[in-house]
Amino acid sequence: MQVSVGTLVREGAATVYHLRVESEGAPVLIVLPDRASFAELRINGATVQRISLDTFGLRPLGHDILTLRLTGVTQRDRIEIGELGDDRPPRVLHNLGLFKGTLESGVVSGLYYGILIALALFQLVAAITRREATLLWYCLWITSIVAFETIWDNFFGLSPATAAGAFVVVNVVAEIGYVGFVSAYLRLRSKAPRLFWFFLATNVVTNVSPIIVGALKHEPVPLSAFYFTGTISIAVGMAIAILRRRAGFAPAIFIAFGLVGSLSVLAALLLRELTGLESSLLSRWSTELGFIFDFSVFSLGLVYRAQFTRNEHQRLELELREATLAAGHDPLTGLLNRRGLEAWLNASAHHAGTVLFIDIDCFKEINDEGGHAAGDDVLTIVARIIRHAVREEDAVSRFGGDEFVVVLNGLSDGALTSDVIARISSAVGFLLPLGATSAVRIGVSIGSATFGAGVAFGEALESADADAYRVKADHHARSRSLGRQRALTLPNAVTE
Repeated sequence: MQVSVGTLVREGAATVYHLRVESEGAPVLIVLPDRASFAELRINGATVQRISLDTFGLRPLGHDILTLRLTGVTQRDRIEIGELGDDRPPRVLHNLGLFKGTLESGVVSGLYYGILIALALFQLVAAITRREATLLWYCLWITSIVAFETIWDNFFGLSPATAAGAFVVVNVVAEIGYVGFVSAYLRLRSKAPRLFWFFLATNVVTNVSPIIVGALKHEPVPLSAFYFTGTISIAVGMAIAILRRRAGFAPAIFIAFGLVGSLSVLAALLLRELTGLESSLLSRWSTELGFIFDFSVFSLGLVYRAQFTRNEHQRLELELREATLAAGHDPLTGLLNRRGLEAWLNASAHHAGTVLFIDIDCFKEINDEGGHAAGDDVLTIVARIIRHAVREEDAVSRFGGDEFVVVLNGLSDGALTSDVIARISSAVGFLLPLGATSAVRIGVSIGSATFGAGVAFGEALESADADAYRVKADHHARSRSLGRQRALTLPNAVTE
């Protein structure tokens, strides 16, 4: 369809243009001037379309383009367009212009609302499932932004006074949602309380200061003042996010990057107010694309933050387990230490058994000749021998230095205990210390005692210790006796 704009006629405050159909065909889009606030399309005297974007005395945010769709008319029809607010004639978009006009007339806005509502519903379900406050703050902020836009667009046909009051309430809720979400996401209250109070104070000051200035001057505050202070608020949020990222909180980068969208929105609106430029690029497009970018990045950030938190919890649990293990285990041998043995006894289901007190013979000589490396090697090997000589349910601990304590859980049979002692003594006796001479042989002195049936574990441990000391004294006496015998027989061997 080919349509041309003809002469204009004044009808009071309205301007009426006559349109002429040059040739019939595909529909066309009629785009009204930038400052038009009302328009209607009449065909043969009957009103077929009417559009008004006037909201409580202010031009709606971004809706500086009004469009009417012209279709199904012939060259014989009388077509008129009446408009208010601008004396310039409308433009007729044909072919590709139809697609452009369609985008500017509401398709992108519909996608905008759809994307924001979908993101809000997704995070709301996640918030209910995971019971996480950060997601609720996100939902509050994004919902208030959607409500803010619908009030500007006058979706509900509110009166100017009602719309103005709703606008103030939604704006306050949006600021609360913004502060709550950023603070909860960055963990400001728990990890950086000073930054939290600074962030909160900055937002209160930036939102209240234009109102105070207007009250002092007794004149309305221009929108540019709110856009300017809002830009400061967003910039502060970005700076705090960068500080948290440098402090090691990796998910903070999504806040710093995502707020670029809000910053671009406020910067575009501020530029429009200061320069007087009337362009959908500085209003509708910047707002919609900016907020879509914001909340999409924030939504990705929430997913990354959840994974980061899970990894963090797993790392803390691992560190806690390692710390608990280190507190109850000997770092060299991996056996229980005194504290670990005490905890094992407290948790044991049996309150009777046999305790073995094991002391390594000649350990000082091993350290003197082979050094601490040889001593550590002996301790490690002896610990393995003891562990393999007893049952899984028995406890083995390094009690200190070259002393080991074994608890044969629930075992009080003397024959079985003797068998365990024999296996340990035999296996240790075959060892040759690292770096030691052939004259140094490893041995163990083992004392035993039973506990339970009126005998406390502490008493049995003292008895086993005394028994091991007696065995060690016997070993020393036997060693000295063998040494004297060698000294006496050596000359005879040389003479022969």
